[in-house]
Amino acid sequence: MGHGDGSPTASDTAAAFIPDTNGIENLNGLVGHFVRPVRRWRDGRMLVRWIAAGLQEVTRSFRRLRGHRDLAALIRALDRTAMDSRKEVA
Repeated sequence: MGHGDGSPTASDTAAAFIPDTNGIENLNGLVGHFVRPVRRWRDGRMLVRWIAAGLQEVTRSFRRLRGHRDLAALIRALDRTAMDSRKEVA
């Protein structure tokens, strides 16, 4: 499936890169484990700082996605899909 010009659609490309949501769920769990000891959040900025620190910490244990070199194609396909949906709305 494509846009008629042989290029893949965003859903085709995304399915090739991200077959399931396990990686996202794993990330959420790891960050949650990192910020769990904090009992009193002063403000939203503190929360963002802790989440950023948690993300930085857990990225050390990540592996590269299969096809990570082709992520630029996924971004282009997503941009193209977003532009197409905006044209339909207008």
